[in-house]
Amino acid sequence: MPKGIFKTRDEAIHAWKNNRLTVFDRVNSENVWMLAAGFEHPKLGMLTVAEWVLFMCWHSEHHLPQIRMCSGLQT
Repeated sequence: MPKGIFKTRDEAIHAWKNNRLTVFDRVNSENVWMLAAGFEHPKLGMLTVAEWVLFMCWHSEHHLPQIRMCSGLQT
């Protein structure tokens, strides 16, 4: 179930998009050291960009049931 961190759907989408852009900008940098750079996850603490990519791939499975429930889609 969503935890109610965001007040609106648009606020949640905006935060999600900004986070993904930060990760992708660093992944697509020509500076390979950007993969070792990090930034904060609200629950997990500091993650490197490489860890963020792995986390996003794994964690998307967690949110699919939430998205389906909120949008009325069936699995």
